[in-house]
Amino acid sequence: MASTELANGTPGRNLANLTLELHRLIALGKGDEAEADNLRAEMEAGWYQLTPEEQRRLNELSGDLYALEEPEDGQPMSAEERQKWLAEFRAANSDRKLEFLRHPPSGIARELVFFIQASCWDQLGYVEVALHFMKAAEQQNPEHAVSVLPYLEKLGRVAEAHSYANRILEDPESRPEALYVAASVLLGPTRYMTAQEAKPILARLVPILEKALAVHLRTPRARQIVPQAASFIVCMLGLCYTRLGQTEKAIEVYDAALKRSPHESEIFVFRGLAHGETEWSKALEDFEEAYKLSSRSVWPYFFLAHNALEHSDYGRCQTFAIIALEKTRRPEILAQLHEWLGICRAIIGLSPHLVWQCFDHAEELDPDNPRIKYNRGIAEKLLGSSGKNGSWATRTMSIANALEQSFQELEDEFASARTASTAGELVGSIYLPA
Repeated sequence: MASTELANGTPGRNLANLTLELHRLIALGKGDEAEADNLRAEMEAGWYQLTPEEQRRLNELSGDLYALEEPEDGQPMSAEERQKWLAEFRAANSDRKLEFLRHPPSGIARELVFFIQASCWDQLGYVEVALHFMKAAEQQNPEHAVSVLPYLEKLGRVAEAHSYANRILEDPESRPEALYVAASVLLGPTRYMTAQEAKPILARLVPILEKALAVHLRTPRARQIVPQAASFIVCMLGLCYTRLGQTEKAIEVYDAALKRSPHESEIFVFRGLAHGETEWSKALEDFEEAYKLSSRSVWPYFFLAHNALEHSDYGRCQTFAIIALEKTRRPEILAQLHEWLGICRAIIGLSPHLVWQCFDHAEELDPDNPRIKYNRGIAEKLLGSSGKNGSWATRTMSIANALEQSFQELEDEFASARTASTAGELVGSIYLPA
């Protein structure tokens, strides 16, 4: 944690960026010119603001950048030595992983080394450095263009990210997983557009995603980068149809996917949210199925808790609300769940301490919400001397907002799965003969 905080501070990050710029000039043959000398002077001025750890890391960054241009051959190792290297590499933190990658076993593709270096620098908080190494991986293998996208988005380089995304979407050789990531880059801004503004983008993405899904389903599992990618593509495709006003078509996509894979909890979540616009009873059935399959999403538990509260099933509401608290970090959702727990416990007649504890949590998370204050007042009357129950305000999150937030969570999950898959390629390559 300390390393990431240092990197996100001005001195460490600025010097890393200056190091990148200096190496760019050196690569252009301008290392002895005034511009490079000015950079060196600026770097020296900031050097003593860094901790020894930061100074060491930036020295090593400079060596890594030189190695991009003139890489060393991997070290010949016996099978036993490779196994030891691999075990130590897996157990290492990001700094140590970078050290291991400076002296890898022979036979590891350069693109994979650059990919993991990018991931490590990202973990340490140096996004610009991570982008530089991922672009180096892309130069070795154009398929890594899709891995450049998340860094461009983190850095707010929207135009460049869209340029990359369009290039991937227009490439007939792009893999389904790459199409999914590129499509998500164009889909993201539509959250803030009117339906009319978003329509041409959504309409463009639908056939691309349909093709991506068909290709993925035809691809042998052993050749799939992210084997579970079909579920992600299905959810994005369904979201596009829903936002185009074609909810029935979205449900058809989900139905077909569940026939192929009846245990995909997240597809039940998305189908439930689609049903929620028109057929709430079917939505609840899908949320129940998602719950039985231990969905990672907060929404099945959230809406089942709310439904139980609306039907005065306070024990069931508490059960689902408590599960939901473990599924999200979003303050507004956590606040609502604590609020519902406070209502349930007030009505059931539990200890006032437990009731106020719930409302205290809710107000800490969402201090300006008048509904929470109103419901707390009702609870005070109920638990006070009058013992009178009031009219509770239990309005919940809209289906549209839940759908958008569900997709954001899914994007994060897909990014993690894709990174893990490529890291797995590196680990697998350790076993290749020297």
